Amino acid sequence: MDNNQKWINEVMSQNVDASIGEDYTRLALNFVFIKDNIFENKIYLKRVVEFIYRFYIDNDNLAKVNPSPLIKNIKHYKPYDLYNYCYEQLLIWKKDKKSLLSCNKEYIELSSKIDNNNDFINKYKFIIKMMFIKFLKKEIWYDDNIASNVNEDLNIEQYLSYMKSSKERNRMFEEINYCPLCEETDEKALNAIHIVKYNKCGQDELVDKNNMLLLCDEHCKEYMENKFQFLDNGYISIIEPSFNLDKRMHLGIELLNCNRKKFIERSIMVKDNTKK
Repeated sequence: MDNNQKWINEVMSQNVDASIGEDYTRLALNFVFIKDNIFENKIYLKRVVEFIYRFYIDNDNLAKVNPSPLIKNIKHYKPYDLYNYCYEQLLIWKKDKKSLLSCNKEYIELSSKIDNNNDFINKYKFIIKMMFIKFLKKEIWYDDNIASNVNEDLNIEQYLSYMKSSKERNRMFEEINYCPLCEETDEKALNAIHIVKYNKCGQDELVDKNNMLLLCDEHCKEYMENKFQFLDNGYISIIEPSFNLDKRMHLGIELLNCNRKKFIERSIMVKDNTKK
């Protein structure tokens, strides 16, 4: 049996059976194996963790049936919280000593060469789809890239409604899971907004996490209504007084990376130009 068939057999031996839930993680690993081309590259565990986090936060119906409390409550955690969980899933994958998968706590790779020609990749993709149909009763294919459906014709209410259920919002949970201005922690009361308004930025900037913040619904709405703006030191500048706003409110240092500061500076320039 050649290595290509061995790998297919190994993939097909994975399952989602669990006594207290359904764990689709080992099936989802195949998506990142293909996307990041495990047949030619090492894939770092940090990337695997990021991908699995995104898989579950973007597919909350699968997160809810997972037996792990980490996955069930994914929006209360960050990607790095899933390190041990993902490593354990990889060890379960390779419990057969003949497994072609090799892993440690830094990266994963294949221990033997596989000819990843088009026929093999197509067969591999077909097997993954069939396995999801077998266990989930429907076909699924997942990619963690996102494309925004925001357009400049949306009014504020339509924009906030879109963002509430968007993958863009999900990406912000990778960095923060509460409103940094009022410390609201109920994820149902949190939303994502763009620092440089959605009608003032390009398509790539609409999906750039550095151009986004996670705030509570009230502060999202007030930001969109130009009642305050952020300064490059993270503090807010109040434009229109509101009982929801306090000049002491600010973003934490962990959010103020260089790229996000650039978007904040741009947002200030846009407002200044609008006033003129």
